[in-house]
Amino acid sequence: MRRIPYLLAITVALAAISTPAVGQMAEPTNLKVLDSKMTGMEVMQVMRGFATGLGVRCDHCHMGEDGQPLSSFDFASDEKEAKNVAREMLRMTMAINDSHIAPLGREDPYKVECVTCHRGLAKPTTLERELSTAYDDTGVAGAIERYASLREEYEGSGAFDFREQPLIMYASDLLRGGKPDEGIQILETATKYFPESAEPHMMLGMTYLSSGDKENAKKHAEAAFAIDPENRRVKRLMQQLESQD
Repeated sequence: MRRIPYLLAITVALAAISTPAVGQMAEPTNLKVLDSKMTGMEVMQVMRGFATGLGVRCDHCHMGEDGQPLSSFDFASDEKEAKNVAREMLRMTMAINDSHIAPLGREDPYKVECVTCHRGLAKPTTLERELSTAYDDTGVAGAIERYASLREEYEGSGAFDFREQPLIMYASDLLRGGKPDEGIQILETATKYFPESAEPHMMLGMTYLSSGDKENAKKHAEAAFAIDPENRRVKRLMQQLESQD
């Protein structure tokens, strides 16, 4: 059997096991990055790996209509820009694996694949970037709404990190950027989604304390202490508040 590039080996194997063949694909032409000796079935299995990694269908890169037989697609066409981008991304991952990771000489080296960055998204992005874009468009309310919609659509998929830390980090960016009211709203959102986390309450306590709002600072400090009484930063915040009484 001809050797498929190593970075695709896992996705190809999974695709071969979990996805039945859809019709008979003609022998490939116009292969510029993949091995020109690969069969149609080998190429189709690689493409399934790409589709899974990016959460797309054949028509994302190829000329054809989704839902129609593969025989109706013009796979050799380079008309769609996404296909040329995919080639460059494949060259990039091969270069990373061959020129940067392989020389490390590790017995079981990590291999970069499409899914490493895409995680099921056609356009790689992060939760913080999505929130920042929404904020620029419609303010903090838009960012909070975007967070809720992303959780509803992608939670459990691995596309985004829905632990509390990215939300807290975004709030920190707003606070450092001189937007305390907006940062507070994001932290308040974090307390609702992560009621068992002390950190958003602690940060709210610190933020309110720095603004002179001791009442709200104490409320959130006590909430953080009730969740994690052994947290050193929470203890320090409680001591600061007590010293000001």
